[in-house]
Amino acid sequence: MRCHRVPYRTIARPRTAAGALVAGAAGLLLVSGCAAPGQTELSFNGKARTPQGQGVSAFTLTVGRQAGDAAAVKVTTAQGAYTANISVRGFSPSGGLLGAQSDPVTIRVSADGYQTKTFNVTADQLFVGKPNTLNVTLEPSA
Repeated sequence: MRCHRVPYRTIARPRTAAGALVAGAAGLLLVSGCAAPGQTELSFNGKARTPQGQGVSAFTLTVGRQAGDAAAVKVTTAQGAYTANISVRGFSPSGGLLGAQSDPVTIRVSADGYQTKTFNVTADQLFVGKPNTLNVTLEPSA
């Protein structure tokens, strides 16, 4: 496996059935990194906010197949804005995407004092080698 820098450009993606917008971010950014053999590195950025628009200072981002093998990373934000890299395994990246439309992926965002937000998408909705935008509103726990 070779590590390299990959420039990206804006590519709009449709909203998922769960209402999450998974899209390429605007502008030019160089993403570098190399996941361990058998793993693929994904990059996410966006905002984690409360319903009142306040930033959530920290949360856990979990990404993986709907049935197991999920990877998690603790994310610290700057007034809700974040960038996070996470290595996932069990996918076959192709054409700059994590995988095929038939590959289910679960993305979870959880934070102390808030309800966990879960997004069910497919691997063809996630980019490899460029950031995926994930903006999330976390509801307070009951």
